[in-house]
Amino acid sequence: MRSSIAWLLSLLLLGWMNVGFAQKVYVIGVEDLEYYPQYSHKDGQYIGFARELLDAFAKSKGYKFEYKILPLNRLFLEHLHGSGLDFQYPDNVYWEAQLRTGVKIYYSKPVMPFIDGVVVLPGNKGRGKKHLQVLGTMTGFTPWNYLDAIKNKEVTVFENDSFISLLKQTMLKRVDGAYINIEVARYQLREILHQPDALVFDPDLPHTKDYYYLSSTKHPQVIQEFNEFLVKEKDLYEQSRKKLAIESSIFDKK
Repeated sequence: MRSSIAWLLSLLLLGWMNVGFAQKVYVIGVEDLEYYPQYSHKDGQYIGFARELLDAFAKSKGYKFEYKILPLNRLFLEHLHGSGLDFQYPDNVYWEAQLRTGVKIYYSKPVMPFIDGVVVLPGNKGRGKKHLQVLGTMTGFTPWNYLDAIKNKEVTVFENDSFISLLKQTMLKRVDGAYINIEVARYQLREILHQPDALVFDPDLPHTKDYYYLSSTKHPQVIQEFNEFLVKEKDLYEQSRKKLAIESSIFDKK
């Protein structure tokens, strides 16, 4: 009897220890986009700078992050009004602003700067908005800086599901410019198309400069921990960024 009781107590103790040391698992909603080197996915796995940074943070805290890849519209709905996601990356207070009304959202410190703007043929740089009559965009993207021109029918939008196809259409003059993340465009031109100078960013055309953030509607304490991680592990952040050839000073690039 004593041995049976001891065996039972051992099982209970083991179970308590397992619960006490169980790894905390969080689900991060991420975009179903090929946005490399910032982030992308391959064979169902999330990859890129964001994955490296977030995994490093999770490891430092003993957490485990699972990544749920979702189309843009569904991602925002699930994060802001669903229950299955703990975090979203990237996020920004200005994206899908109408869905944020009445929702308490906690944002991290800025993770990575970005510019959304227009790339054009080198010979068209500096020619101004009047020469931008057909604007190429990615499906699901909103070219905020051009909404009035689109409404007034001064600009026609041509959507595409592929960054590479969008860049090629611009190179072939099927559209006058491509509204795109400038860092992603430069990477795709350099590493995939092997034509780094085929298109250039035109800073004279309307564009947006801002930052990507990690956000949560549930876990402000983890957001604070992530903020502390960004400060404490600045060297790790820089190493990961440099390995993927991401420009941290893109706001200064022309």
